Amino acid sequence: DASGNLYVGCNSLSNNAGLQRYTKSTSVWANITPAGLDPRVPDIELSSTGRLHIVCGYINTPAASSGYRYTDNPATVTSAGWTSAATSFSPTNVNVDLASNGNTLYALPSNTSYQVATIYKSTNGGANWSATGTTPGFTSGQAWFCMGVAIDPTNADNVIVGSLDCYKTTNGGTTWTKISNWVGTTGQYVHADQQIMTWRNNNQVLVGSDGGIHYSSNGGTT
Repeated sequence: DASGNLYVGCNSLSNNAGLQRYTKSTSVWANITPAGLDPRVPDIELSSTGRLHIVCGYINTPAASSGYRYTDNPATVTSAGWTSAATSFSPTNVNVDLASNGNTLYALPSNTSYQVATIYKSTNGGANWSATGTTPGFTSGQAWFCMGVAIDPTNADNVIVGSLDCYKTTNGGTTWTKISNWVGTTGQYVHADQQIMTWRNNNQVLVGSDGGIHYSSNGGTT
């Protein structure tokens, strides 16, 4: 965060499971996993607003012990100090990937068939979520394993998601267009099993997959 504290979300049932915070001023690690939630953390997202977002719960987690939370005080929050969304996305007990641009967030929640049936969006910092207009079939049963989402830092309506292939929206999720192909001889090649994405200023997009890193200098066009 802005004060140099570190946050690590662990996705295993080890002794260090859950969300761990390293406080720079004390050099101490502490477990700050939201109280009552599963300690497996598939994703965390620290927004430019300073708000920290977290999803707890992974494959086979009981629905009652999974969930999404956020805090505006990540440097001092305790397990009991997290806030629940007034209206959240679902499900949260299989796998979820998050991305943020200020108060705008997108969530990719997997269902038990390991598909992202609905991409969700929040425009008020995670307090309320609603389904985007459409959701492309981009996960192909692999959402337990590989998902990625990145938002244009200059325009929160421009978003790229990926898993087997990459899709892009320029209208906040109302419509999506396929922008990559991992097989065949047409389109732009990006290797399958996309795991992570980042979108930087000047329309630079990086996609990390099981086949390496793919780079675009024009927002995913080439």
